[in-house]
Amino acid sequence: MQIQYSDCELTIDGVQHLLERRIISAATDGERVFLVFDYMSYPRDMAALNLVAFDRNGRLLWTVSDNPIDHPTAAYVNIMADDPLTVGNFAGFSCVVDPATGELLDSTFTK
Repeated sequence: MQIQYSDCELTIDGVQHLLERRIISAATDGERVFLVFDYMSYPRDMAALNLVAFDRNGRLLWTVSDNPIDHPTAAYVNIMADDPLTVGNFAGFSCVVDPATGELLDSTFTK
């Protein structure tokens, strides 16, 4: 599966999908596309659940279930690896997420 992204546009295998939020990081495991949306477009008084997964047809599969802490700085900022799905968190956590369900499996404070 080939993916490209720019601002609010995601392209999967040559098919463009216009999304409501700006994409700041993306990866694929060959079955799903994982995106981190710009956390600045979320309410600033709570943690942003800004990690999502789409299928190859551009349909939303899940939104991440949780953040490691309930704090306004607990937004996701980048995808670090796709196997296992590991994402960085603005509050200094490295988080492992189940790629099939979006469940937060583990988090490690790294700062």
